Amino acid sequence: MLTLGALYSQADDVERLKGEIMKKLVELLAPEHQNEKIYIDKSCGKVDFPVQMVGRIVNNPAEADVILACDLNRLHLHPVPSSLSGKTVITLSYKEYIRHKNLAAGAFFWQKGRPNIIINARYIQRRHIRIPRSYRPFVE
Repeated sequence: MLTLGALYSQADDVERLKGEIMKKLVELLAPEHQNEKIYIDKSCGKVDFPVQMVGRIVNNPAEADVILACDLNRLHLHPVPSSLSGKTVITLSYKEYIRHKNLAAGAFFWQKGRPNIIINARYIQRRHIRIPRSYRPFVE
């Protein structure tokens, strides 16, 4: 039987895992933005980013070079496509990825109790990003 403490520990482990996956996606999809400004949409829920994150976390998406978001329309960056020009956008929802597939670098979302990663093939081709072999199954 699981204790309440064990449940909290598992939840913390999941949040840490989410943070590590997001960190890796930023490293893969935004190599030119290493050590730059990253915005994380807080409406997506709690995420424990690693201390050694690849950039500096900012509170304003307009200032960010990399945006991790559940709902781009909720960020109040209008018009959405042109306001995100030059930024690396990683959606944290499958629906949002499909809605903004033309500008999203990829997606990371939790579904059926496991993490799912999508890397946008058009984005990596446009930006001439080389994806390591171990991440190629996630390219679509």
